[in-house]
Amino acid sequence: MGLGNNPDNFGNNGQDDPFYKEEEQTVKVPSFKFLDAVFEEDAPTQILDILYPLAERGDIEAQFELGIAYYKGDGVQINLQEAVKWFEKAAEQGHVMAHFNLGLIYYNGGDGVPRDYAKAFEWYTKAAEQEFASAQNNLAVMYYSGNGVEKNYDKAFEWCLKAAENVNPDAQAKIAYLYYHGIGTERDLVKAFEWFSKLAKQGDAEAQFNLAGMYYHREGVEGVEENFKEAFYWYSKSAEQGYVEAQERLGYLYYCGMGVENDYEKAFDCFLKAANQGDIQSQTMVASMFYYGVGVEKDLNKAFYWNKKSAEQGNINAQYNMACMYYYGEGVDQNLDEAFKWFKEAAEKGHIESQYNLADMYYNGEGVEQDLNEAFKWFKKVAEQGDEEAQFRLGVMYYNGEGTEENKEEAFKLIEKAADALFEDAIEFLQGHAN
Repeated sequence: MGLGNNPDNFGNNGQDDPFYKEEEQTVKVPSFKFLDAVFEEDAPTQILDILYPLAERGDIEAQFELGIAYYKGDGVQINLQEAVKWFEKAAEQGHVMAHFNLGLIYYNGGDGVPRDYAKAFEWYTKAAEQEFASAQNNLAVMYYSGNGVEKNYDKAFEWCLKAAENVNPDAQAKIAYLYYHGIGTERDLVKAFEWFSKLAKQGDAEAQFNLAGMYYHREGVEGVEENFKEAFYWYSKSAEQGYVEAQERLGYLYYCGMGVENDYEKAFDCFLKAANQGDIQSQTMVASMFYYGVGVEKDLNKAFYWNKKSAEQGNINAQYNMACMYYYGEGVDQNLDEAFKWFKEAAEKGHIESQYNLADMYYNGEGVEQDLNEAFKWFKKVAEQGDEEAQFRLGVMYYNGEGTEENKEEAFKLIEKAADALFEDAIEFLQGHAN
């Protein structure tokens, strides 16, 4: 058994689904040019005195501004019902931002105004049809999620594209995602790349991260020779803004020397930044680098500390490492019960080394009462995945009738497989049992 040091699935470009991010939560507020003309900035209490008569006479801007005042509590107590009332009056006269704000209020609900997705959809549609980009974006979200309308990815794509072309940054992120995964449209990595590029150049950290991932995998960027350098550039841009996943990926690029000269110390710094923000993959890498003394002075106590943080969040490799450290007493007092516990945790999630070690502990009664049936079960799981050592151990159990009925034919079949893979113990066994 040994502590693993291989990076975990570096470069996986599975972008977060932007459609399930929270929608904009604030009502759209205009420039207030209308209000500036009628009262001073330091006199908010005059708002009602000025706006009410104008709004009552049907002035569309006054009605809209009155809705804003009630929504935000400018010179008056916040009152969503009154805000809705005045937004509706402005909306009836075609005020596009009033349409949008009504959609937003009904989508989120609030005091005195229950959430109503159907009404939200209705008002968003009115605003979207007038080319209001934020409404088009939110309408796409509703079609995508099926809130207030039947789920329809084609419609989600249609409205998302309109919003993106109307320079809505949220929609640009979504349209790149839809093109990347082929949702509501044919998969088109070139177009996904183009939209991620547009948004990345505007400074969007997530788009920079996704663009870097596409460079790394050469997706949508045929003919670009310096892909890793570009990936490094965009991961760096994203990481500089504190984007945790980019800090992790940047650490791997420094660690592996891809797109940049290999630098373990810089890799460690990147991993540590992300680890301190809770990134479990980075926590595992920090632990591994402390364990081996790579890019930082060797410290088994700190290796154990960071492995524990990652393991407790469910990282399978960290759970395996925890088991090993407890088994050998590295960075912590030896504790076979804890070693068994962590091997079992990782084994049940499919970690092959943990499955083998769990079988071995059941076989030898380490950290658990000896149980040959369980040992047989776990050795069988590992053997079926092609592991020659497990094939040999399972074959010996068949040979001796341990945890199963004696079966010499099956025993030799498995041991021969292990011998074919040049497993020395299997070769010696066959030589010792040759007829």
